Amino acid sequence: MQWPPVVVRAAAVAVREYLLDNEKIASGGSQSDARAITVRELLRDPSLDLNLEVLQGQDALDNEIRSPRIQKLGMALAGYTGDIHPDRVQILGGSESYYLKSLRLEERNEAILRLKKHNICCILLPRAWRSRRRFFMSPGRRKSRS
Repeated sequence: MQWPPVVVRAAAVAVREYLLDNEKIASGGSQSDARAITVRELLRDPSLDLNLEVLQGQDALDNEIRSPRIQKLGMALAGYTGDIHPDRVQILGGSESYYLKSLRLEERNEAILRLKKHNICCILLPRAWRSRRRFFMSPGRRKSRS
C-alpha cells in the first residue's frame, strides 16, 4: 500500500452500503479468499454517484479494498492499534476530528504516524468534516501553500 493513503470526503453511510452490496468483495469467504476492488474503482463507479472528493493520496488510488466493512480509527489515534484492518475503508468522524484538534501539533503528528505502519488502503472523511488539512503527510513533508 502507498502512503499517504487516499483520503476521500464522502457520505459514509452510502459508501458503507456500496461496499456491502459490491459482489466483488462481499462474496469473498475467508480473508484469504477475499476479492478486492481498488480505491480507483470505488471512486469511478457511476452507481455510487456521491461526488466523492479526493483530498490527497492520488498516488495510492490502486490500493486495494478487500473488505466490505468500514472501521473507525478513534482507538488507533489514541494509541491502541491492535485491531486495525488495513484492507477496510477507515473513517475519521466527528469524534476523531475533535480528538485530533485537542492535541498539540507534536501529539497529533505522533497519532497520525502510528497509522502509517498499518498500510491503510483508504481513509474516509464525512462530508461534515470541513478541514482540508493534509493530516496524512509525514511531518516535514507537508506541501506548502502558495
